[in-house]
Amino acid sequence: MVMLLPFAIALATAIFSLFEKSRAAYACWGVMLAVCLLWFDHHATTHLPLSF
Repeated sequence: MVMLLPFAIALATAIFSLFEKSRAAYACWGVMLAVCLLWFDHHATTHLPLSF
């Protein structure tokens, strides 16, 4: 469910763009960028509990 969020926001951005709602499209794009960057930071800095 959580990995669906960037794609759902991208869909909303595309729909706003199609209906020429540029402010809403830019806002959605900014939110999507922030979510992607936060998830990248989480996955790039979290230690994996590996034991060999």
